[in-house]
Amino acid sequence: MGGAHYGAPELAGYLRRSPGGPLAPVRDGGRIGLGVSEGRLDPLVPEAELQARRAALPQAVETERRGCDKRHDSHVLQAEEGVDVDLC
Repeated sequence: MGGAHYGAPELAGYLRRSPGGPLAPVRDGGRIGLGVSEGRLDPLVPEAELQARRAALPQAVETERRGCDKRHDSHVLQAEEGVDVDLC
């Protein structure tokens, strides 16, 4: 946790960079801007560099979800659905 003593706290965490997602072109040690009031995470990299990195990324391959991932996707509801688990 950083910044708790001098201002707004922010939690340090490891973000999973999903293929094709907005953070996919971020590299290790890359800086990410945090816009709390807007609910945004933005890579702090020039747009031309971001485009080059996106072009070099491998294409995401859709695979069948199995096991715990499938169960989670099927039974854990997201915020717009009420944040609930329907395991009955």
